Amino acid sequence: MDRVTFDNGMNEIFACFQKAPPRGAVLDAVFKRVGDLPDEFMAWAVDAFAEEEKLPMNLGRELLRMFPAWKAANTPVAQYDPYANEASGDPNCPDCKGTGWHYVYPVNCRPGTAPYAVPCLCNTVVDGWDHPPRKASLADLKATGKWTMRRPPMVRNGEPTPLGFSLQQMLDRLRQGRGIQDEESDPRRQMPEYLQ
Repeated sequence: MDRVTFDNGMNEIFACFQKAPPRGAVLDAVFKRVGDLPDEFMAWAVDAFAEEEKLPMNLGRELLRMFPAWKAANTPVAQYDPYANEASGDPNCPDCKGTGWHYVYPVNCRPGTAPYAVPCLCNTVVDGWDHPPRKASLADLKATGKWTMRRPPMVRNGEPTPLGFSLQQMLDRLRQGRGIQDEESDPRRQMPEYLQ
């Protein structure tokens, strides 16, 4: 923030409350705390202080408290678009068709597995990242034998297995410390034959 802008804003704030401006040392101390804030914030803060009933005792602290509200009010809100960087590659790329990404699945993956996004060689967005991922061409991905472009089947939830007893019986078993089901009746709780 420019010192002249700060001084003019402080003069306006004190004039709103019909008070004499403070001494230079007080203004220096306040400016030291808020000198890194933008000039536009000071004009907004003057208007905000004019709406208050009394002048706060610690102006530097109050200005710092007001800054997040100003920033939130004056920062444009971008609509969340998950595909905003979808076209981050060369539109003439034969591998990715201009998207800049290869969406691949591990070979023999389970149903419902999400794809891995691997940047194409033409991707320009990942170059600016702090830790850019390794780029790959479509031929390189296919040559490894670990990846496929075919989507696995979607997950199908089966019907729930009905309990073989009532809720009252289950509560009685839990109170007795026996568990929900007998181990011999639940095949999932039995030891495999090769471990017996």
